[in-house]
Amino acid sequence: MSVNDPHNFSERLDRLLLEDIPELEHEMDEILIETYVEKLRDDHAEGTLYGNAMKVKTIMEHIDGPLLDSTTRDIERVIKKLARDRDWSTGTKRNYGKAARAVIGKVPEKDDEYKWDFSANPGYISLASSNSQSKIGEEDVFSREQIRIMVEETARNERDRMLYGLLLDMGLRVGAICTLRVRDYEFDETDKVGKLEINPDAIGTKGAGGNKQVTTWSTPYIQRYLSGDHPRPNNPNAPLLHKHTWDEDDPDDDGSFDPPVVRKRLRRLTADHDEIPDDKMSPHTFRHTAITLWAKRGLSDREIVHRAGWSRESGQLERYEHLTDKDVNDNILRAHGIEPTEEEMPLLADCPTCGMTVEPAMSFCANCGQNLNIIREKPQWFEDIREELGDDDDLVQYFLENQYELKEDPIELPANLYSRLQTRLDRHVQETGDPVIGESFIHSRAPEEAVLEGLEEAIDDFEAEGHDPDLDGKTAEINLDNCTYSVPAEDVWDIRDEIVDFNKVTDTEFVAIGEDGSALRVITILEERPAGAD
Repeated sequence: MSVNDPHNFSERLDRLLLEDIPELEHEMDEILIETYVEKLRDDHAEGTLYGNAMKVKTIMEHIDGPLLDSTTRDIERVIKKLARDRDWSTGTKRNYGKAARAVIGKVPEKDDEYKWDFSANPGYISLASSNSQSKIGEEDVFSREQIRIMVEETARNERDRMLYGLLLDMGLRVGAICTLRVRDYEFDETDKVGKLEINPDAIGTKGAGGNKQVTTWSTPYIQRYLSGDHPRPNNPNAPLLHKHTWDEDDPDDDGSFDPPVVRKRLRRLTADHDEIPDDKMSPHTFRHTAITLWAKRGLSDREIVHRAGWSRESGQLERYEHLTDKDVNDNILRAHGIEPTEEEMPLLADCPTCGMTVEPAMSFCANCGQNLNIIREKPQWFEDIREELGDDDDLVQYFLENQYELKEDPIELPANLYSRLQTRLDRHVQETGDPVIGESFIHSRAPEEAVLEGLEEAIDDFEAEGHDPDLDGKTAEINLDNCTYSVPAEDVWDIRDEIVDFNKVTDTEFVAIGEDGSALRVITILEERPAGAD
């Protein structure tokens, strides 16, 4: 087994030809499957060939006489009986019909040695209707709280958390995850965006190979695993999902996982958590959940089909009836003048501290540890202001775009923001005469503390009590909009008690604003640098 063939299809095909089909009752059946596999092996996926060959072998074992002599009706009758006896789903029944079509239809095209004169016409073998596939509802997907529990409570290490992310964010099948190599993932440090390509060299990825997708909230989990617990993060050909222990001297052991082992681990991780029902721990539930979340985030049908690796004609998205039902219900509400209620919690957000994409249902950012309560539950004072001023207000927009600046108590805000908030609320009272917001929670601060904290060094140079300090050559630091500005201390000292805010009017100038909103003085900017920079 290797990362390029986690299902071991190549070896299983060889074993099928050498050991399994020789046991078939009719020699021509054996020759038929052998011809199908050998003639198509170079230009068809081995996983597809193995699956079709095994299905046709099953049909051969239950049909009277060689498949060559069987009619279309004979083949359909056997498939229907097997479906009843084995309680097959419509999809499984359909796949057996497609396998029979493939073998009977492909072999004559590829073989010159035998004259294959089938009694059955492959085009006439009926297939179960894809529209009759089982529908997917809300009960078939994980809730966001269940997602949080799995990632934060059931996972035992960084590898488990990354696995959950690949399943629930990327919607990858377990088999596809087992084919991923370190080089199939790349991370852009500037944009903090990850990209993942399904291993194009892998066998059995159901056509998803080479499909590159952007990772969202799974990105920090992949990053943490690669920078910590991964045994060989610098080996581009090492499996992304890597075993802790493996035999480096064994050419058949490259550290990759067998898909059944991964599925078993997922069940074991959640076995002691009643919040995750055992009957939900299916690979299909993970994929259904991911696709549901994509749709709720606003991805178009075309984007979902591409991300899921479906063909456009598959009709798979139609199975997600809970998404269709919501669209219908929302349209009915809008027709009656009622705007539908949106998700109370955003489906995706940027960490307010490090900027990494996060799932807000989580407790902490996996990248920097930021408590994500600030995304789910903003301080009440901010919600009051937001309701009163509206989302279009410049200050409200600033806080929404820079949520890491929000504090439980506004007195804890950075000095420049506190002053900016106070000025905005004072202006609101003057404009509306409504003192409802602002007065109850905005506490008094000395102006020099609010906007001129950098003067402290200059004040230390008092020559004598009651005299102005020597400010010649001294600078004051002003923190505004995530930048620190150095200005001449002597420009602001004499008006320090009147300043409540600064407005940057050019690249080199501030205007000091007084309590009544009037301009007090133009102040030269000596230096500008990012806040916190030395």
